[in-house]
Amino acid sequence: MKFVVGTVTSNADASRSGLLEVRFPKIFDGNPQKVTYTSPYCKINSGGFIAIPEKDDQILALYNEDLIPGESLFYYHSTILRDREFVGDEKPNPNFKPLRSSDPKAQIYNKDNKPATQTFTNPVGAGLYIQRDFSDSSISNNVTLKAESGDEINLGPLGFQVRNPQGDSIILTGSNPNDGYAAQSFSVETESNQEYKCTSSDITMKIIDGGDINIINDSTGNVGLQGIGGPWSGNIRLKSKYRNIDLAALGEGSHVNIITQGATIQVDSLGKVTISSGGDIQLQSAENVNINATKRVNIFGGEGVQVGSTGTVELNASPFVSVNGNAVEFLPTSPSKDDIAKFISATPGFPVGLPTIVPNDYYDPVGVGPGGVQI
Repeated sequence: MKFVVGTVTSNADASRSGLLEVRFPKIFDGNPQKVTYTSPYCKINSGGFIAIPEKDDQILALYNEDLIPGESLFYYHSTILRDREFVGDEKPNPNFKPLRSSDPKAQIYNKDNKPATQTFTNPVGAGLYIQRDFSDSSISNNVTLKAESGDEINLGPLGFQVRNPQGDSIILTGSNPNDGYAAQSFSVETESNQEYKCTSSDITMKIIDGGDINIINDSTGNVGLQGIGGPWSGNIRLKSKYRNIDLAALGEGSHVNIITQGATIQVDSLGKVTISSGGDIQLQSAENVNINATKRVNIFGGEGVQVGSTGTVELNASPFVSVNGNAVEFLPTSPSKDDIAKFISATPGFPVGLPTIVPNDYYDPVGVGPGGVQI
C-alpha cells in the first residue's frame, strides 16, 4: 500500500458504512473512487470514534495496489489541514483559519502561537474542548462540552459550570476563590423561574458551622406577572397546606422578631413577648378575649381608658377594687336606684414602662417610640 492525496467529492452513502467518493488527481484520470472509512477506535454495529470528512476536504488515503478479495482499493487515513488556495483575483478571507475553534475562550493557538487546545467538534463547533494555556499573566485550564446552541458545561479552575447562551448558570466553584465567587461555593442564577421539588421526602437546608441562612426578595414587584406587577410580586410567602409553620429560636440569647416599618413583635429566650406599634393594636375575637397574668395586669391610656359592653361590666377583686390607690365602696341596693360606687379622692395613675426591644444583627428598625416615632 502507498499513501495518496485526494479531495472528497461526496460523503453521501446509501449503505451508511462510511464510504466516501474521492478524486485523486494523479490516478484513474481524476475520476472519483470509492474510499472505505476507517477509525482509530470503533466497534462494528456498536459505536466508537466517528468523524466522517466533509465534501471538499483534502484527505490522505491508503492505495491498496495489491488488492485481494474482500479488501478495498482505498482506505481513508486522515484529513489534511492547510491554508486555502486562492485563484486569480480572489481575495483571501481574513476570518479563515485552517484550525478553527468556535469557542473564543479556547482557541487552538495561544497569543504566542503555540498549540493550547485539543478539540473534537462537528462543523458548527458543537463538541469537546480541552484547553491548557499557562502564561505569566493568566492560567486557563478548562474542559468544555458545548452544544450548537451555545449551551455548555465547563470544568476548570473556577470549578464546575453549566451555562446557557443567555448567561443563566449553575456554578460549583473549586478550592480557589475568584473575583465573582467564593471558594467551594454553589451558585444558581436564572432570568426566569426556579423550582425545587421533592416528591417523597424532605428538603433540608443546614449550616454546620458558618454564617446565616438569608432569603431576601429585593424585587419591587414591577416586573412580576409578565411585567404588570401586582400583589403576587415582591413577596416572601410560607405556606403549609396540611401542617404547621414553626419558628423556633432555641439559643440562650435567641429572639424571634417580626418587623415592619411601623411595628415590631419580639419573643425572647426568657419568655418575654414585646409588641411595639406606631398605630393601633387591634384584638378581635368571635368569642372571648382572655388576658391572664400570675402577677399584675397593667393597662394605661394616656388620654383615657374605656371599658364598654352591651352586657354587664364586672370588676372582681379580693379584698377590694382600687381606683387610683383608693378602695371603692359600694352602697347598698335600694328599690329606687342602682348600686353606685363612691370614692373620696383620686390621683393620676402611672403609665406602664415603654417596651424595650433588642436590635437584630442587621440593624433593621426596632419598635416605635413616643408619638409613633420609629426607634
